[in-house]
Amino acid sequence: MRLIKWLSGCSTRNVIVLCVVGLLIMIPGGLLTESRFAQVNYPNASFGGVPLTFDLNLKEANLRTLEAQGTLDLFVEVQFLDIGIILGTLLFFSSLALLVSKRFETNSLLRKISLSAVLAFLIAPLMDALENLSILLFISLHSDGKYSWLNLLNSCFTLAKGAFFIIGWILLGISILALAIIWLRHLVDHRSREAT
Repeated sequence: MRLIKWLSGCSTRNVIVLCVVGLLIMIPGGLLTESRFAQVNYPNASFGGVPLTFDLNLKEANLRTLEAQGTLDLFVEVQFLDIGIILGTLLFFSSLALLVSKRFETNSLLRKISLSAVLAFLIAPLMDALENLSILLFISLHSDGKYSWLNLLNSCFTLAKGAFFIIGWILLGISILALAIIWLRHLVDHRSREAT
């Protein structure tokens, strides 16, 4: 929690800069990574990556398919290209949630909710990086089920990444909605005072 406290002390200007930098990294990084990933032709994949599965046989079959297609090396390359998305999402979403949190009173419930979104947006990209690292280890060390624990680890990181992003987006959405309601209430109150 010291990290969140330290981040809360950052100036609004610095947080805005981090948010913009994150966006400038995330968008081109995402476009490049997703275009390369589309060329991999990973079985049953969608935008955003490899489908979650705890099934070792299915993951092995999918990797054998990539090897047969000649796209396994490209799949490995994509894991490294994903660093742009990881860094960009970490900077953009955590900074955005931090900016929103600065609009609420210290120690208020809404401040705690938005700071919880910051925490989720710090953890989710970390899980993404660990997901990539574990699949690279799985590919390099794999030998017919011998390292099945890496499949479990990889799938857990995939699940955690998705869960923390979803939690972060929900908490950020609640925070932004609350901020909009507060702003509208102030606007209505101000206009009604002017009318009287």
